[in-house]
Amino acid sequence: LTGDTTSVFADASNGIARAFGMVFVPGWFYVANAGDLRRFRYQTG
Repeated sequence: LTGDTTSVFADASNGIARAFGMVFVPGWFYVANAGDLRRFRYQTG
């Protein structure tokens, strides 16, 4: 993605309602959500 491109992959359709924290760990993207913690697999590039 460039600075001119936007992509949404985490929203209410997959359980993200009120996210308030995020962290990247090799191979994973964690989102602290109101009431739970979500984990998404990612690949660089």
